[in-house]
Amino acid sequence: MLVEGFVSAVLDMAPEASVTLLVRKGYDQLAQMFPGRLQWSTTSINPFSQVLGPDDPAVFVKSLQEKAYDLVLFTANSRTWLDDVVGAATASAHRVAMGTVDPAPDRPDGLMDRLGIDPSFPVYDVAVEVKETTPETEKYRLLLGHLAGKPMPLRSPQLLVSGELENSAARVLAELGLGQEEYLLCAPAGTANVSIKAWPQARFAALIARIEKVFGIPALIAGHEQERSVVENVRRLAEQSGAHPKAWLGRDGEMPHAAVLAGKSFAYLGNDTGLMHAAAAFNRPVIAFFGGGHWPRFLPVARTGRVFVTPMPCFYCKWECVFNEALCVRGICLEEVTPEIDDFLQELRDGVQSFRVVEHKVPAADLRDFFERAVRSLDKQKKDLQAERRSFLDQSAELIRLLAESEKDRSNRLEQIAELTKLLLESEKDRGGDPAQIMELTKLVDAAQDVFFKIEASRIYRLARTIGCFDGLDHVISNFRNHAG
Repeated sequence: MLVEGFVSAVLDMAPEASVTLLVRKGYDQLAQMFPGRLQWSTTSINPFSQVLGPDDPAVFVKSLQEKAYDLVLFTANSRTWLDDVVGAATASAHRVAMGTVDPAPDRPDGLMDRLGIDPSFPVYDVAVEVKETTPETEKYRLLLGHLAGKPMPLRSPQLLVSGELENSAARVLAELGLGQEEYLLCAPAGTANVSIKAWPQARFAALIARIEKVFGIPALIAGHEQERSVVENVRRLAEQSGAHPKAWLGRDGEMPHAAVLAGKSFAYLGNDTGLMHAAAAFNRPVIAFFGGGHWPRFLPVARTGRVFVTPMPCFYCKWECVFNEALCVRGICLEEVTPEIDDFLQELRDGVQSFRVVEHKVPAADLRDFFERAVRSLDKQKKDLQAERRSFLDQSAELIRLLAESEKDRSNRLEQIAELTKLLLESEKDRGGDPAQIMELTKLVDAAQDVFFKIEASRIYRLARTIGCFDGLDHVISNFRNHAG
């Protein structure tokens, strides 16, 4: 959703051009909310997995090459191996990347070779220098300026609503007894990819109950069907506090419907989600809770709102949290945000619009408790790793023993084969055997010896591969590889 303003600017800049947006399958459901002139292309290939899946990248590459694009823009700062494939497949085009021309670090082994692409061949022509932590829309503005050859303004993202979506939203609101811009759209989930970045459900419920009691604004708790348990739990807790929230659950392909419900709300309340960006794109006020995983790249582009965050030294961890619990999110206390939200909602009632990021410090007692639990967790992880290492070393020792025994046994058998060969050949020669038969016998013995080498080599090599231990065994492995091909 954040890229919509940039896409519209490109369409305006090149009114006669054919412009295609490449997305993963499923995201194309947003096509009806983007400019109609934009073409959409999809792929089911998962660029965040090393397993290629059923879709053949070679077929994908061929489809790109057949299009003969003139210009290819890579708008994601954090690129994946699939971006590299796209860059390699569109070598005849001018390829502009964000951040760096370096290839992605996560290419599956041998991928480019399988696609007939030189792995060392440049896959990007130009890079637009940006800081990774820069908000996404600012990155797009810099990219647009590069294309135009001068600084360019970039409008905020905007979403279109068709008559079908309008009618669908009207039916939903009528069934729920809610009026346009009279309810709070609450998204307490929306964190399927990163579950730890969700603000606690009980705090959402408490806020919903307070806002309804103090301001008379009911809540519509929204989420995907797969998030039913979260939505129902928040509703139950809010009802226990005297509130009367409604709930809406969407299915696959209904993101546009959810986005329109956010666009018809009085304000958005929730986590850092796609619905948050949809609300902002419809110029609705936003109240959102952020963690530090990618802070502040995905701030909502909203004219009016409050974003709550708890700065910590470990910010920008890309959600690879070493503590397995995001204190940066859980540390946003209900007691501290409540007066801020009260003031904000009152400003909205008074017609005052402002956007502000509100930083809160974690209470010392909570911080101490968190780090005590974190230390215990890290200590357990350390002990588990030590146990795994001991097990690995034990397996390695056993492998070395088996290899040594096999080498000794193989050596004895090879000596026996060599001795048998010598005796057979000497016997044949002593009794004046046919030279051709002697030669054939020699070939048979050599073949038998070669087969023995290959069987032994394959068996031991597979064993070594199974437990991933080659250290200290280079001379053995080299010998096996020579005989096993």
